[in-house]
Amino acid sequence: MADSGSERRIVRPVRWFFTCLALAATTAALAGPSVACRRSEPAGSPATVSPAPATPLQQAAATFDGGFPEREIKARLDQAMPLYGLTPSPDTYRQAVGTLVSLRKANGVGEMAILDYMIQSHVPGVALSFPEAATVAAEFLKHPDR
Repeated sequence: MADSGSERRIVRPVRWFFTCLALAATTAALAGPSVACRRSEPAGSPATVSPAPATPLQQAAATFDGGFPEREIKARLDQAMPLYGLTPSPDTYRQAVGTLVSLRKANGVGEMAILDYMIQSHVPGVALSFPEAATVAAEFLKHPDR
């Protein structure tokens, strides 16, 4: 027969697990649909889910801070990417967009501001990768007084 001490050691973690599970479910419900699926609900029609953007540039236009058009984002990426060793292609656009979005989320600095800084501050002969240069730019823009 188990003593009350061992029973407490089992019950508390189980309660904690279910409390965390309930909290996670509530948070997910409050957050709404994921970024990958957007709901569009015209009045009087059932809810439909539209697909996520098809190309990395469409994804950038949908997620970049500031509502920039796809053609402007492409022009800026096409200017910045070769400076840091990337040839524009769907895969490298995906890499670059992912890097920029992650930095915005981490530092609060807009993607296009990071790209502008990367273009303006490029020094020929200094070998930085795109992610390295983007990180440096985001840090400088986040703390301009350093």
